[in-house]
Amino acid sequence: MVSNIFLNLSEILNKKIIGLAGISVVLLAMGAVPVLSTENEGEHDAEPEYAEDYSESSSSVLGSYLAGRVAKDERDFGRASELFRRALEQDPDNDLLLQHSLSLDVSAGNWGQVYETAQKVLAKNKKHHIARLVIGVEEFRAGKYRQARQQFSQAGRSPLSLLVSILSQAWTYKAEGLTELAYKNLSKLDKQSWARFYQLYHKALIADLSGSQKTSTRLFKTLFSQEQRTLRLAMAYSYHEMARGRWNKANSIMQRHLDNAPAHSLSIDLLERIENREKVGLFIETPSQGLAEVFYGIGDALTSEGGVDIGTIYLQLALRLRPDFPVAQMTLAEVYEDSKQYALSNQAYGKIGEDSPLWSSVVVRKAFNLNAAKRVGEAKELLDYLLKVQPNNIAALEAQGNIMRSHKRYKEAVIYLSKAISLIDKPEQADWKYYYSRGVSYERLDNWTLSEKDFLMAMKLNPNQPLVLNYLGYSWVDKGLHLKKAMGLIRRAVQEKPDDGYFVDSLGWANYRLGHYELATKELERAVELLPNDPILNDHLGDAFWRVGRKTEARYQWMQALDLKAEAKNAKKIRVKLVNGLPADKKRKGAKIAQATQVGKKFSDIVKASVSAAKTNKDVGSVVTPKAEKQVVPQGGQTHQVRSGDTLWKIAQRYYGRKNGNKFNAILKANKGVIGSKGLKPGMKIIIPGL
Repeated sequence: MVSNIFLNLSEILNKKIIGLAGISVVLLAMGAVPVLSTENEGEHDAEPEYAEDYSESSSSVLGSYLAGRVAKDERDFGRASELFRRALEQDPDNDLLLQHSLSLDVSAGNWGQVYETAQKVLAKNKKHHIARLVIGVEEFRAGKYRQARQQFSQAGRSPLSLLVSILSQAWTYKAEGLTELAYKNLSKLDKQSWARFYQLYHKALIADLSGSQKTSTRLFKTLFSQEQRTLRLAMAYSYHEMARGRWNKANSIMQRHLDNAPAHSLSIDLLERIENREKVGLFIETPSQGLAEVFYGIGDALTSEGGVDIGTIYLQLALRLRPDFPVAQMTLAEVYEDSKQYALSNQAYGKIGEDSPLWSSVVVRKAFNLNAAKRVGEAKELLDYLLKVQPNNIAALEAQGNIMRSHKRYKEAVIYLSKAISLIDKPEQADWKYYYSRGVSYERLDNWTLSEKDFLMAMKLNPNQPLVLNYLGYSWVDKGLHLKKAMGLIRRAVQEKPDDGYFVDSLGWANYRLGHYELATKELERAVELLPNDPILNDHLGDAFWRVGRKTEARYQWMQALDLKAEAKNAKKIRVKLVNGLPADKKRKGAKIAQATQVGKKFSDIVKASVSAAKTNKDVGSVVTPKAEKQVVPQGGQTHQVRSGDTLWKIAQRYYGRKNGNKFNAILKANKGVIGSKGLKPGMKIIIPGL
C-alpha cells in the first residue's frame, strides 16, 4: 500500500503502533467521537423510525435504507450513496438519512448535491463535523477564504477534528497572504504534544511557500532529525533543498530516508531526478495544495489503521481540492481493494496517468485485482502491456509469474520468474521470493532437481523465512528424503508461525513419515483445527488415525477430504484407501496397533457403497446404518435426527458453531455403538453431547 507514506496517527498519539482499536481508545479518552462513527457526529445517532404498518412509500424508504447500509458495509460507496439518496427523496426531513447521504456522497465523490445537503444537515445539527468541512472546502475553492475559515473554526470538537480544524484555518490565512496569522493559528497546538508533527510540518510548508527560507529549513531539519521514515516529509524536505540548488543535501536526505524505510517508487523517482539535477518547484506550491495535504495526511493515516469510513471522506476532500493528486487517488484505490471492490479499485487506479512514478505499481495492482475477480486473461494482457513498455520491470515479471502459478500454469510461471531472476546481478536477502516462487512451480512440474536448487538458494538468501523452511522441509518429507534435516526445517517454520495450519501439518506429516504416529496424530489434529477445510490436511489426519488404530475416524477424514474436493490424483488414492485401508507398517514390525471393531456387514461391502456414493458426489457417510441401539442422552446433551446430506462435520457445526466442525469426534464417540464403521443414514437418531 501507499500507507506509511505519512506518519501514522497512532505513532503520534502513543509513540508506537497501536492500531485502530488503540487510536480509538486514545481519542475516546481525550474526548473524541469514535473514529468509525464520525459521520454521525452530532445528536442524531439512532436508527430511523418507521411506523409498524408500512405504507408502500415508507416500505420503499426502509428497503433503500437497509440496502444502503449493506452497500456501505461493503465499501460500495457509490451504490450506498444512490440508495440513501433514493430513501431521502421519499423522507426528505429525516435527520439520519440526511447525515448518511452527506457522508456517502462525499465518500463516493458525488459532489453535485453535496453543498446543498451539507447546508440542510447544518440547519438541523450545527456541530456536524463533516458538514462544516464540506462547506468550508467549497467556500475555499470559490476563493471565499474568510467564510471557509469560519466553517473550519466550528468543525472541531474531538482532538482529531480539532487538529484538522486548526490546520485548515492556517491555510485559509495563508491563502489571504496572512502568514503571521497562519503561524499564530498553528500555535494553538503548542500544548498538544501528540499533534506536534503535523503542526511543524504544515508550518514548514507555509514558511517554504512564503519564501521564509531560514524558518522552513530549521523546521524541516528539526522534523527530519526525529522522523526519517516518513516519505512525505523526506520528499518535502528534498524539494526544499532542490528548489535552491542544494543537490547534495537533497540526495543525502533521500539516502537517509531509504536507510530507515523501504524503497518506494516515489523515493526512487525523486533520487533519479536529484541525480539528473532536474529543476523543480516547491513540494506545495499553492494554499489549495496545502489544504489538500491536510486532508490527505489524516485520511492516509486513518485508512492505513482501519478507520476506513472517515478516512475515505478526508481523502475525497483532498481530491476535491486537488484532483490531480496521485497518492491520494492510490490510497483511495487501496481502500476499495482491501474491501474486495475490485472494479471500483481499478476505476480509481485508472485515474493515475502513465506520467506518474506510481503508474507501473498501479498496473501491477490492477492486474492483481483482475485476477482476484477471476479475469485472469485481462490480468495477463495488462501485465504483458506493461512488460512491452518496460521489459525489465521485475515487479511485473514477478506478478505475472505468481498469477500464472496461482492458476496452475506452471510452465508459464517458470518463464516469467526466470526472466525476473536473470535481471538480478547479485542476489540479496529480499530476492528469496523469486527463487521460492519458481521452486514451487518446478516442484509442481515434477522437476525436483531444479525445484530443490531454487529452494536451497532461497534459504541461503533468507535462512529464517518460514515459507521456504516449510516448503522445502515438507517436500523432503513427502519424498522420503533427509527426514531428520527436514524435521529441523519444519520445526523452525512452526516456531516462526505456530498458528499456521500448513506449517503444523508439515510437522505432523514429518513425524508420520518417521513413524512417530501418536505424536503425528496430535499435531495433525491441531492442523485440521486450524484449517478444517483443507483436503490434504484431512487426508493426512486420516492416515495418522489409521496407524494408531482409530480406523472409523480415519475413514471419516478420508471421506471428508473427498467432500472438500481433493485433487484428482489424490482423490484416486483416497478411494483406494477407503477400499483397502493402509498397507502394513514396515517401520513398526511387531508393533501392536489397536484394531477397530466392525459392526454389521463386512467392511468391504460398506466401502464399496461408500466409494460409489463418493463418485456420485453423495454423502459418503450416509450409505449404511447399523441397527440402532438404545441410547442415553448425557446431561447437557440433546438428540438429533439425521437428515439427507448430513455429515458429522456439518452436524458438529450446527450444534457447536461454524468454526467447530472438527469437534465431530465428540459426537462420534457418543454414538460409537450406533454409527459404528458404517456411517450415517437419514432418519437415524444420534446423541449430541454437551462440550
